[in-house]
Amino acid sequence: MRQNIRPVRFEIGLTTDTPTTCSDLTKILNRQLPGANKIAAISSYGKAAIHDAGSTINNETGRSAMKLCPSPGTASSGGNNSYRLVSGWNQSDQDMEDCARIFKHVEKASSKNAVAALNKVVGLRVHVIARGMDFPALVRLCQNFCKYESAMDVLLPQSRRTGSHASNKFFQSISETLGGQAAESTLKHKLEMIGACRNTESLVELVNPRGSSYKLNLRPVIALSTNNATASSSPPYIEFRQHSSTSNPQKMQAWVTVCNALLERAISHGKAPLAFHASRTVDEQVDTFFSVVVKDPQCKTYFEERRAALQREGQDNAAASSTTSRASSDATGKPTKKPKTTEMAKAHAKASREGQRRNNDNSSSKLCGCCFQELPKTLANAKQTCACQDNGHVFCASCIQSYAKEEIYGNHNGKLLCMALGGDCKSELNSRQLEAILPKKHKLKLKELQFVRMSADTQGLVMCECPKCGSSGMIPKTEKTFSCPLGSCRFHSCRRCAEEAHPGLKCSQVEKQNVRDGRTQVEEAMSGERIRQCPSCHTRIILGEGCTWITCTQCRRGFCYACRDPRCTSHYCNGRVPEMQAVRNAGAAALSRVADDNVGRELDGLVDRLT
Repeated sequence: MRQNIRPVRFEIGLTTDTPTTCSDLTKILNRQLPGANKIAAISSYGKAAIHDAGSTINNETGRSAMKLCPSPGTASSGGNNSYRLVSGWNQSDQDMEDCARIFKHVEKASSKNAVAALNKVVGLRVHVIARGMDFPALVRLCQNFCKYESAMDVLLPQSRRTGSHASNKFFQSISETLGGQAAESTLKHKLEMIGACRNTESLVELVNPRGSSYKLNLRPVIALSTNNATASSSPPYIEFRQHSSTSNPQKMQAWVTVCNALLERAISHGKAPLAFHASRTVDEQVDTFFSVVVKDPQCKTYFEERRAALQREGQDNAAASSTTSRASSDATGKPTKKPKTTEMAKAHAKASREGQRRNNDNSSSKLCGCCFQELPKTLANAKQTCACQDNGHVFCASCIQSYAKEEIYGNHNGKLLCMALGGDCKSELNSRQLEAILPKKHKLKLKELQFVRMSADTQGLVMCECPKCGSSGMIPKTEKTFSCPLGSCRFHSCRRCAEEAHPGLKCSQVEKQNVRDGRTQVEEAMSGERIRQCPSCHTRIILGEGCTWITCTQCRRGFCYACRDPRCTSHYCNGRVPEMQAVRNAGAAALSRVADDNVGRELDGLVDRLT
């Protein structure tokens, strides 16, 4: 790996036709892997388990083994259809080449045994160790990512850009997310919103408000920093989710260079980035990104060649026009009404419609509306293509099968909608063509899900999702509380506000989780200012009034309550306990650390009430 590259870890998705246990799938894959490269089966997706498991395998390479585990939100016992394959930490170029080789063998083994398939929609997720990243560096990382997001979009295929079908579920845009939370959607205002965050928790809630499915995922930093046991065994890391699934080591190394450069820029450059001027085109943004952030000539050459290849495939024009348009609108200070769909999504949808029109005009040059690979010239063969019912968007059999597997087995969804870019087309896929393309097992499972959906509609049921673990289930529409069906979770949540269930109380009367956490920290800080520990046995002691020279009831050690010194004479018997102002200052300091604008309003006056 190139100099100053941080250790990285890779994650890809696998989908099975039928429910399979993790250990059984692992045994099948291991039989196909060469040498000592083996996969370890893990019962859950927990970050600590993924990091620690398999540490005794592949010791000769200095890396832990590949780990196979159920996807997040799926049951940790019994059979599953959706899995994640996670590598160990890669320290060198050779490590990454070995990792890519194993991915390739797994892909071949899955295809040969017909037990699993690579989930292309999930993509290649890159975990980069965040060692040395303090809170100001995290803020600058988010600002740089938001600033250069349009430039990074055009480096990747159309299916991995903002506005694509997969982006809404697996790698949402940071810039679009911020634009949906502000009255102004200029780039300058978005960077200011990020810079206004006071702590890591408020920053994560701003850029990742609805979970982990974002191009830049900061949730692992929170998860590890709030759990001491986990933090001690697994290092904090940043997750990048945008890249497509691949076993090509050159693609993996180039994208790792980009991700690493974003972290190094945030750490080494202490100033917040400035927004682009309205006149900057997407090409100029790309040049700035490589000259200011990446600073790697080989990486720049690779992506220039890659982008040229995408342009030859006709994938780059729509993104260039849409990102230029967005840069122009970002630089204007005038607030505009929020459209139902974003400008980038509209541009992608327009490009998709133009591609469909070209397809209709010339059947010999039709492209798949998802992967943009050329379709078979003879489209009469229904087993090779599938189109949506209303608008005729056409997709290849490979994309349809991958999409159907994820929706049927991963999301338990029996309604397969059009995958056209932009998300404007809500038409269902042609049922007859699906019948011809999908294997028999998929078709039976799809019909089962469709029957369940129809039964739910007629019986007055509704699908709900657990806000804690993401598991889903159906309950009557009249029910106000959803009980998570996952045995390891069993969280009871309110359907309306997604907070913990609150029978007998309105949603407006329930204190939100972030407010409860803030209140607890303030109360603990104020209590801590009055609590003392014995210097010998560490027993916790609190004094209401009286002499400040106290004697521990456990070990009989004497010390001054005011200054905590066992040899103190200046405070001896002066009758003073710590002044209330010191307790108030501790509470005010804790409140400033935990409160964003919303929490601040909820906790206004808390310090006065507690004193």
